[in-house]
Amino acid sequence: MKKPLVSLCMIVKNEADDLPRCLLSVKDLVDEIIVVDTGSTDDTASIARKFCAKVYDFVWVDNFSAARNFSLEKATGRWILWLDADEELSAGAAELLRPLLRNAELEGLRITMVNYLGKDIGSNRETYQFLKLFRNRSAYRFVRPIHEQLLGVPTDKIADCPGVACLHYGYLDQAVRRKKKGARNTAILEKEIQGESDNFSWFNLGLEYMRQERWQDGVRCLERAMINLPPAIVWGPKLFKAIVTCYLQLGQPEQGIKVCQQGRLLYPDYPDLCYLHGLALKEAGKHAAAVGLLQQCMVMADEDNQQMKEESYQGFRAMLALAQCYLALGRVALAKDYYLKAFAAEAGHAGILAEMLGALKGCLAAKELVEAVETALTKHAGRTPSVVVSLLLSAGLFQEGLDYLAELNLAELNEELHLLKGFCHIMLAQWTEARQEIDCVSEPGPVHHVLSWVEQGTTGNFASREECLQTASILWKAAIGWLERAMEQYDSVQVKGLLDRLGKEVSIFDG
Repeated sequence: MKKPLVSLCMIVKNEADDLPRCLLSVKDLVDEIIVVDTGSTDDTASIARKFCAKVYDFVWVDNFSAARNFSLEKATGRWILWLDADEELSAGAAELLRPLLRNAELEGLRITMVNYLGKDIGSNRETYQFLKLFRNRSAYRFVRPIHEQLLGVPTDKIADCPGVACLHYGYLDQAVRRKKKGARNTAILEKEIQGESDNFSWFNLGLEYMRQERWQDGVRCLERAMINLPPAIVWGPKLFKAIVTCYLQLGQPEQGIKVCQQGRLLYPDYPDLCYLHGLALKEAGKHAAAVGLLQQCMVMADEDNQQMKEESYQGFRAMLALAQCYLALGRVALAKDYYLKAFAAEAGHAGILAEMLGALKGCLAAKELVEAVETALTKHAGRTPSVVVSLLLSAGLFQEGLDYLAELNLAELNEELHLLKGFCHIMLAQWTEARQEIDCVSEPGPVHHVLSWVEQGTTGNFASREECLQTASILWKAAIGWLERAMEQYDSVQVKGLLDRLGKEVSIFDG
């Protein structure tokens, strides 16, 4: 019988949600599917069998390499493709890969890894080239209990495959929360460093602590990983990047600057480190020096495609940092330009416009700012009055929000605009006008009660000032929670700035 050309090898546990997407993406490429189940309690195994996979049980021993190598032993294909359930191949991958798989000179193929980061796939992503296909030979096996590494494949017989990507969804915020892998990974790594640990063990433990926002523990492990580190190590640039990130999170930009200077001597063409250098200078108040590095970062062409690069560092994040630097330097027009460029590069991230309004409201006329916001939204997201008013609210421009609606001269306001207009009046302590607007909303929630308190409080219905303030605090917090839900319900802009301010201004109700 002719051997299959490609065997897909996977290890899984409770991957019923992600597995179909992964298997559908490889249906035109693989001839055999090997699924090693390490203890699923959901429908993972039955889903795999629907795709004609050979499913094998494997007792979990806190060692990813052991499970990976077990899957390789079951494969009969001439090539191995290894994927996790939260990954998928990009469209058209089979057409591009099959000719290379028939090249007798090659032993492995690298494809572009795309790690999606943050809230959703549009938030941020990290890219690099990674070995995902290799010939099925007994000499090629995985090592290390976690963050396993494939050894044995000759580097001079590995080729890149342009146009093919492995899309990884496992680092998205929702996936991290749902799978709760942090405790498991940390336990394995902490056990590993108690034995025959090396730099890579400390590096991975440091990254794990970072994912848990344990910045001090992270930097301790990462700096341990730097001891006697060979400069040519492929993960060296990310190590320096991670250390700088920790120092910035700890509020120690000067330390971050020192690490950047050291790292950029070794990796002068690494754009992420250039960006972080500029960011650290900005945080240290050295805005003029930061501008030069941020501008440099945006135009850098990194020739080393194995380095892990976050695209936003050369895009909207660099532009946003430049806007902040120019504002600090008093160059308001340039600050405005870079805020708008950042929004254009990250269309839909309305928080950028909210920050621009808040930062520039004391420097430019409100009318100019509103026109800039309208133009940006029309070009990139579609302008609606509710979005503009929400942004003005978030920037504390309450009267400007009312003026904007008045200038529009709309024949009729919908409930969302009544709600937003009501909040503008509330924040200006215009209680009668606020009541008129909130009464037009069918389900105003606790806002109605807050206004009732104002009316009662002014007629002395409370026994003491303390009771007034206590009641206001309770109702106002309820109103904040309701507003958060309302913004989501109305599919409007998330007005975090407004919510932060509402939480601080209970005292405006002190009658």
